[in-house]
Amino acid sequence: MRQHIWNVILTALLLAPTMSLAGGGPGHGVVSYNDKPRPVANLTQSPVPNPSYSAVFFDESYPDDPAAKSPAQHLGVDIPVPSGSAVLSPVSGVLISNQTDPDDPWNSRVVIRAENGDEHVLGHINSSIKAQTSIDIGDPVGTILTAGSGPHLHWGVNTIGVQGAMGGGWGWGRAPVTTTLSEANKKGWIDPRSLLN
Repeated sequence: MRQHIWNVILTALLLAPTMSLAGGGPGHGVVSYNDKPRPVANLTQSPVPNPSYSAVFFDESYPDDPAAKSPAQHLGVDIPVPSGSAVLSPVSGVLISNQTDPDDPWNSRVVIRAENGDEHVLGHINSSIKAQTSIDIGDPVGTILTAGSGPHLHWGVNTIGVQGAMGGGWGWGRAPVTTTLSEANKKGWIDPRSLLN
């Protein structure tokens, strides 16, 4: 009987169509995006200690930012950090892509796939870590470069895959200025702050 009740509860949680957390405390349970149930990463932490944000996910002022190369919508958060500061992995998983170049800080980034499949893009950094390297939460993965309005980290999260969400004017941190939040969510982009414990 107890097992049957537990199965009913788990089934209900897996079929929940809204974004909700359930289960035994922070970092446990199921979260649903795009009507697809997904396990929540066991732990998520900020990639830098005590973050403040100069731009947030779908920031209303971002499209008018004079430091931006062109008007766009923002697909993550920007965290001002001194150049050369360490960037830590926000999750445990695998670093699946390293496209860093200290001579091109605007486009430098790594992508870490968490154990639950979410992909975390950490932009405007330099890193020597090779693709397909296993990473633990809190491991150093790179250092801050100066890009745009000054040294900062861009942190974005995509639930269906960063590479697959790019193209047609969509990048790893920016989307066409006319993009709606609903369109961004359909492409898998979510606010990284929603994952912090």
